[in-house]
Amino acid sequence: MVSAALEYSREEVVNSWEHRIQQLENSTQQLADNLNSLKSQNNEISSLHNTIDCLQEQLNTQEQLSLRNEIEICGIPEFESENLIHTSKPDAAAAAEPRPVVARLLRNNKRDEILHASKVRRNLSTGDIGLGGTARKVYFNERLTKVNRHLFREARNRSKQSGYKFCWVKNGSIYVRREDQKYPKLIRNTNDLEQILGPISTRIPINTTKA
Repeated sequence: MVSAALEYSREEVVNSWEHRIQQLENSTQQLADNLNSLKSQNNEISSLHNTIDCLQEQLNTQEQLSLRNEIEICGIPEFESENLIHTSKPDAAAAAEPRPVVARLLRNNKRDEILHASKVRRNLSTGDIGLGGTARKVYFNERLTKVNRHLFREARNRSKQSGYKFCWVKNGSIYVRREDQKYPKLIRNTNDLEQILGPISTRIPINTTKA
């Protein structure tokens, strides 16, 4: 009787432990399934983020393409009640910080000719183009999207810190080059900026609304 009772008790303990082990295995499997599900969701989220970034970059590229005939002129004095279609020499006081003037040309090659001429004559002033008042420098630049303006500003600020002597824009694209490098490096987005010039301090806005 005692032997039978001990045997029964041992089987009961074994069965109890086997049941507990099975429960633990089931719980472990459930956790593993949940983890795999989370990994799958994270992969899907990462894929969606990549798709969004790609679409935003394409949108920015198309917007930049739409500006290919435009130039931005900085340094032109701003007067009250002026008409930019016909620039004259009013007597009104000019604003302290004039806003850039945007000009849209009929052909892209004309824009390129103006940009090239402005680089040849670097010290162009308001007096040289017939505007009165105190002479101030006038700059001609390619028109950039809001995203590219921020990207170019960040690239220009960080290029010298990272050993890049040159940073410029050509046809809406941003380039940097070391003095001893033969070929420039293209910066298309924040990923390129971080890989080439190191981590950036501020995030480039992803809003591609035309400014």
